[in-house]
Amino acid sequence: MAGFLSSVKEPFTDWRRLGVLLLISLFPVVLVSALQVAFVPEYAGASSYDRAGVAEVPDIGLKLDLIELVAAPVSILANLVVMGYCLKCAKGAMSGKFILPEWRSFGRLVWDGLRSLVVILAYLVPLVVFVFGVLVLVGTVLGVIAGGSFSMGILAAADAVWGFSGRVAAVLVIAAIILPAVAVFLLFCPMALMAFAEHDRFGAAFRLREVFGRAFRWVVAGYLLLLFGYFVLVGIGFALFVALLFFAGIPGNAELFAESVFSGAAGAVLSVTAYAAYGAVYRRRA
Repeated sequence: MAGFLSSVKEPFTDWRRLGVLLLISLFPVVLVSALQVAFVPEYAGASSYDRAGVAEVPDIGLKLDLIELVAAPVSILANLVVMGYCLKCAKGAMSGKFILPEWRSFGRLVWDGLRSLVVILAYLVPLVVFVFGVLVLVGTVLGVIAGGSFSMGILAAADAVWGFSGRVAAVLVIAAIILPAVAVFLLFCPMALMAFAEHDRFGAAFRLREVFGRAFRWVVAGYLLLLFGYFVLVGIGFALFVALLFFAGIPGNAELFAESVFSGAAGAVLSVTAYAAYGAVYRRRA
């Protein structure tokens, strides 16, 4: 518990370093907003309810796509830097140092962030393919039983065989397939990242026996539940912030910009907290 509380406090241990983190995290948001104000004022000035309709105008939609295209490399680079920095926070937590590290060697941060992304995708993609394959298989079997086509979805096939109760049962089956897969990923992938951070070797993330031993412990599950609760609290705060902006009558562009800044800043802070918590629980032996 002490390690988790230290992880929550870590983003606020050095305001200058936190400022750099927020600057990097929010720069893509500011860039997109500035380009929209400069080149698509009709969209930038529209309310959040009217923006979808404004974006459907061909010329405006094209400009918005171009802005996203220009901002995409900046956003990708910023996210890689933040991922690399969070990995650095995890390394510090492993040694019991719950303070924001110095900002040094941005090239190394990008490289570590890129390798972290590869590790995440290496575990995520096969899992998604497996879950999708199981769902397709179940849907195909039910489709054959229903006398329909092989392309029937699992919900439609279950509805055709058993009616409404079948649809409810299909939802439960889908949940029974997806939720354990998500749980395994949330337990396994963070510990793989921590193994990579500890050894500073890409292959360490795929030492399955070591990662398995670190991942499937009650203490890891406990930390994940604490993180989930903390994320929920921040989400409630964000919802209250959005409601406050709405009732205050803030203009559409300013409202959406404020929401983007809040969510981006919260995301950066939560990322540091999560990685520090992962590092703290990784170093625990029990």
